[in-house]
Amino acid sequence: MKRGKYSTIDLFAGCGGLAKGFESTGFYDVEGFVEILDPAISTFKSNFPEAELLGNDITNLDESKFLRFRDKIDLIVGGPPCQGFSIAGKRDPKDPRNSLFMDFVRVVGLVRPRMFLMENVRGLKSMKTAKGEKVIDVILREFDELGYSVKYKVIDAANYGVPQHRHRIFFVGVKGEKNDFEFPEETHSEFGGVSKSGVELKKFRTVREAIGDLEALESGEKSEKDELHFSLNHAKRHILWLKDTPEGKSAHENVNVNLRPPSGYPTTYKRFWWDRPSPAVTTCFSSISSQNNVHPRDTRAISIREAARLQTFPDDFKFEGPVSKIRLQIGNAVPPKLAEVLAKKIAEYLD
Repeated sequence: MKRGKYSTIDLFAGCGGLAKGFESTGFYDVEGFVEILDPAISTFKSNFPEAELLGNDITNLDESKFLRFRDKIDLIVGGPPCQGFSIAGKRDPKDPRNSLFMDFVRVVGLVRPRMFLMENVRGLKSMKTAKGEKVIDVILREFDELGYSVKYKVIDAANYGVPQHRHRIFFVGVKGEKNDFEFPEETHSEFGGVSKSGVELKKFRTVREAIGDLEALESGEKSEKDELHFSLNHAKRHILWLKDTPEGKSAHENVNVNLRPPSGYPTTYKRFWWDRPSPAVTTCFSSISSQNNVHPRDTRAISIREAARLQTFPDDFKFEGPVSKIRLQIGNAVPPKLAEVLAKKIAEYLD
């Protein structure tokens, strides 16, 4: 028996961050998904066993599988790979991954859902094509030609109860010329208080709230309670550089001049703050030398369990595959808590 009012298909599904958030509302059933990474497919199937794998490579799909859903699906969701658009990436307008959003457009054209939700990095907002046209204008034009009116907004996940500053752009399209959808009001801020519209705001959720109950670990140690809570063996020089570095600071700012890293950016070898949201969790969160990845207390990079918590995955969410692929899945995911907030607002609109 289906419990949700609304049906969804998840494109570029990854491990299912968006799907988890939508499913958790109780309003949606995930009918099918598309994903190319085998471990992520296994993770998705483990957590959404009733969802049908509709294809791997979105550039080479069996269109008949999608045409049978035509005008029968309420919502398509997904986040096309975004490395070419990312501020952290090379922002190459010729990067073939930049054109994958056109395959999202193509599937929307095949299925003709009532609405869609598409996610990407905020760098897309200023990205241009190889011909010099703004990518965002191309996106809006392509959906308009399909008959969808689109609104978009850059959102920081921390403003919606995620213990992490993660800025992403979300597009919401509605079939037809009129789009009255309004993005959800922010529920959290740095100091709490009241929003301009009179909504009471909670304070940001913090790293301490998210992971403070997990066991303290140092380099190379493993938790006896949770197989996903363990630390890699870090180089001794990295430990020496970081050992006396306070939270919120990098080893480059260590007061002991002789133990500073010889070179690098102020964001590398840097600890989180305990009582603030973390920086964005990336696919490199296991690297102690990467940006903003050091535990606020322990001298190590954050564990898989800690990264999953900061992304708001529940502890009973099942991750499949080798640990390197689990990290990739977590770092690329939309935080389920943020997806849940958007899902509720979209359900209100569909109602």
